[in-house]
Amino acid sequence: MAVVGALAAMFCLLNSTILGIKVVGKVALCALAGTFVLTVLFLVRSVTLSGAGTGYLFLFTPNLNGLLKDQVWIDAFRLVYLNLTFAFWPMAGLASHNRFHNNCFLDSALLISAALFAPLLLSISIFCCYGFFAEMLGVSLYEVIEPGVKLWFVVMPEICSQLPSSNVWCVIWFGLLCLTLLGTQMGFCISVVSSILDLLGWVHGWRQAIPVTVILCLFIFVSTVVGIFVGSSYLRILDEGFVYLQIVPIALFCIGVVWLYGGLQKFYLMRFAKDVESMVGFFPIFFKGLFTAMWGFVTPCLMAAYLLEEFIYNWTHLTKPTLIFMGVCLLVLIIGAILGGLHEVWKHKDVNTYFTDYFFRASLPLPNWGPALEDHRSYAGYLPTGFTPQPYRIGQRPYLPNVEDPQPPVGKPEMDTATLPAATPLLGLNLVSTETTL
Repeated sequence: MAVVGALAAMFCLLNSTILGIKVVGKVALCALAGTFVLTVLFLVRSVTLSGAGTGYLFLFTPNLNGLLKDQVWIDAFRLVYLNLTFAFWPMAGLASHNRFHNNCFLDSALLISAALFAPLLLSISIFCCYGFFAEMLGVSLYEVIEPGVKLWFVVMPEICSQLPSSNVWCVIWFGLLCLTLLGTQMGFCISVVSSILDLLGWVHGWRQAIPVTVILCLFIFVSTVVGIFVGSSYLRILDEGFVYLQIVPIALFCIGVVWLYGGLQKFYLMRFAKDVESMVGFFPIFFKGLFTAMWGFVTPCLMAAYLLEEFIYNWTHLTKPTLIFMGVCLLVLIIGAILGGLHEVWKHKDVNTYFTDYFFRASLPLPNWGPALEDHRSYAGYLPTGFTPQPYRIGQRPYLPNVEDPQPPVGKPEMDTATLPAATPLLGLNLVSTETTL
């Protein structure tokens, strides 16, 4: 039955993502609406249980002594930075299909509000159920609280089984979990498919997207079956290991956007903020500086401090397979980054220049980098798509396209490639004959 359930989940995921981003958006919207409906139903039922007030007061009663504990701030940090799964880029994958002038500020505000409001409703429901369960067993609330995976798949189903009409509430609980996980997997799949198509340079058409989506869903199905038959050990390894491994891509992404994308070409760290301004239409300079400081300095430092603190204080509690898994993943990440960089450098092997210049060339964007439409390119300050950078001499920095540079005259040869035909008068001198023309 477990394999049949995994197969059914794979078909649901495949049918939701195989037809592209438009279908994924509609299905994700329906899944989100269904999730909120089931959450509200579960909330209404949980607050009417006997002993629900105990759990409600336990949730919202402040404990000032707890603010002095490291784990409280670590959990808050994990909720803020990891709740939206930035490390696996579902948000970036879905947002890349927006219109050019989409108001991403409004989308971000709505997204963060929903990401904070939905867990709050679910937390109220869970703690009200905790209060009911503790009163029924006649024990303290501390004795029934279980964090992590055990809460979702052991404690809450057991609590639902004790409710009146238990079958209905068990179905509602597992339906809530299925819709939540399906929405998460849809965002993950569409971001992976978009990344693979962009990496291979393929058009985002159904002929290219369908095979990639099928292979990805089959890989997810095989991984699920392995986790089912081997047991919960692999699930525990993934749950423990990925909490730490998510930090590395987020920090690298922030550093790449600010320091590499904005710092290599002209050392303009607010280059990405300028691109956002061209899309949205407004971005005050104060918020530009705040955005750049958060992405370039604050967030990477917080990520490094969090990772270091977790590793120092919790590495003794991690199992040996988890440590091996984390080491292998980090090794693959480092080797992949090195091989990718060497591949980009190898593309410029035919040009005779300094050794350090190869790395500078590899870090530059392509000439057609920027918005796809010509109107948007000119509005955002990018050169036309067909513009070819001027050649440069060996040992000099390559020519960097800039919209402020003068354009070559239309229909006339450029100065670097212009040649004079034979017998062309130049300053009154004929290059072939010895006569002087005045």
